[in-house]
Order: sequence, then structure tokens, then C-alpha cells
Amino acid sequence: MLQIKTRILIISVIMLLSNRLIEGQNLGYKKDSIQILFYNVENLFDVSDDPFTEDDEYTPQGLSGWNQFRYDKKLNRISQAIISF
Repeated sequence: MLQIKTRILIISVIMLLSNRLIEGQNLGYKKDSIQILFYNVENLFDVSDDPFTEDDEYTPQGLSGWNQFRYDKKLNRISQAIISF
């Protein structure tokens, strides 16, 4: 099963590409051109502890006090950044 980060990345790329293709048709861009966005989500951690990664700091019990609210807030900010592109 794909990790959450991978799922988010795949979904974001699909949404971005489909959105840009539609906008390109509406704005008169060349049909054979495409814009690509890369957004680094390497340090996007969910709140679940994964014993196979070094994410202990990003759990509710970790040093950063990472919680669901902060995770959702970060996801929202990333999605807004992608949408604004």
C-alpha cells in the first residue's frame, strides 16, 4: 500500500496536470505545451508513528508536539500553494 506522502504527491500531480490542461485550452496556450510543478513534501509527516522511519519527533508524543490539527494545517497550506500555481 502506498504511503500517505506518495498518495498526496500522485493526487496533486494529477490534479495539477488536469487543471493546467483545461486552463491551457481556455487561455489559448499551445496544446503541446505543459507546465510542471514540483513541491517537496519530504518533511510532511502524518501523526501516526511508523516504526520503519525516523518520524518519532513528529508524533503527538514527540518533541515537536505534532498533532492532527497541525498536520491538517500544513496540508491545507501545501494545497493552497499548489492551487495558486
